[in-house]
Amino acid sequence: FDAIGTKTCQIMFPGRFNDILQADKHYIALNRDSSNIEDVLRRFRDLSYREKMVDVTYDYVMAYHTYRHRMRDIERLIS
Repeated sequence: FDAIGTKTCQIMFPGRFNDILQADKHYIALNRDSSNIEDVLRRFRDLSYREKMVDVTYDYVMAYHTYRHRMRDIERLIS
């Protein structure tokens, strides 16, 4: 989340990430065997692609996944 907060494009292996982040929507997914490395690097080098991805990811996290959202959810559970 720190990288998202600073609008840093991430390259990561696909995973669950608390079921919040989606591969190739919120981060560039690198296959574990690196078989898609050329595509990953091409997309990473594309400034407009990278900017759009980090903006979409930042907006999504700020709208639904901040500490304020977590605390609101906890408050709802205990009330």
